[in-house]
Amino acid sequence: MTTKSKESGVTDDFSLGVIRIIIDAFAAIHDSIRSDRPIMSGIRIRAGYSLITCCVGMLTLFHAAAWSAEPPSPKRFPLVEMRFPDEKLGEKFRRFDAACNAFSKSGWHRRPYQAFDSLQARGVYFAEWASFAEKGRNPINYCGLNEMHCLSMSAYFDADSPDPSSREKIVGLGMHAVWNPPEKGWRTAVDYYTMHGEKYPRSGQPMEKCEILWDYHQAKDEALKPGLRWSQSGMQSYSQAFTFGGKSGAADDVATLYQISISNEPVRGSLMTLDADVCRFLKSPESLRDHLLVSNQQLLDRVKAELSAGRGVREASRIDRLSPPENAPANYSRSSRPLTAAERETVTAAAVAEIQSRIDVIQSDFQSLYESVNRAFPLRQCLETSSEPKR
Repeated sequence: MTTKSKESGVTDDFSLGVIRIIIDAFAAIHDSIRSDRPIMSGIRIRAGYSLITCCVGMLTLFHAAAWSAEPPSPKRFPLVEMRFPDEKLGEKFRRFDAACNAFSKSGWHRRPYQAFDSLQARGVYFAEWASFAEKGRNPINYCGLNEMHCLSMSAYFDADSPDPSSREKIVGLGMHAVWNPPEKGWRTAVDYYTMHGEKYPRSGQPMEKCEILWDYHQAKDEALKPGLRWSQSGMQSYSQAFTFGGKSGAADDVATLYQISISNEPVRGSLMTLDADVCRFLKSPESLRDHLLVSNQQLLDRVKAELSAGRGVREASRIDRLSPPENAPANYSRSSRPLTAAERETVTAAAVAEIQSRIDVIQSDFQSLYESVNRAFPLRQCLETSSEPKR
């Protein structure tokens, strides 16, 4: 592996030269062993091995130096140099950026807008704010017991356009915020992406999305609370794996793994009213509660109907043990074995219990759920003064 710079050619030439020396040394050793002069053979063999060891060491040191070289610096692009063909998108972007900067305090980790060379990051400038950053770890992935607040902004541009000025034209906005409470409470992640009614240049598809995820960090003496999700489509889902059979010892009784996956019917055609949907949801703690209760009740009704009709199994797989011990590895292959009536009742009871637990926690914790969203990012405040995307 070499660095991506003009020195890479030198590194490759050096590597090939060292490899040729090693090959020549092995050839010399081989010839010496086959010769009829044992004293000279011993000398040549020892000299050959010394030469190989020296060359391998040189090759290792040279590549270590290449790896330790500083990678190419990301291309920084400050907000003041960005141009927005859609001025309303520009207003919204600057409002989001100002909110991120308002959260930022002295001592926060700060990464300015910059582009990276990887294909996954092509066509976007990233910026990041975090209350602290551990060396070698991305702050956005922190899940420890300390309080963590991390925000990131994405400015999308058309990286495939032949026009060099396209890198200055921002056509989309992305925001990701995570608030991790100290010790216990609702860890909340907020995602918001919009092209303001236009299509994402790389995919040619619309990209209007908002999603909020809650994951509870409980104290040692607290009961486990289920995770919660909201999106502008209103979709909720239940997914769980169950294993039945394989306990009787009969030859034809093979354990089967069932993947249950059921979702409610999401609302379609609401992408163009993204901001209005988000503002309605986040209008008050009660509106958040009511939206979550409606979608989860729809899911509960759908789960009961699907399982009672013999549906809801996304995949069934036989589990064939390679050896008798229970901890032995297993082979998985498709199975046509249907759930028995008793097994289906077990699945239904477990699914109903989980979704009901979501409903219960929404009714009891809706105030803290609402507050955690605002702790993560003031999304409604940033959207209420912005206009609807063009249709």
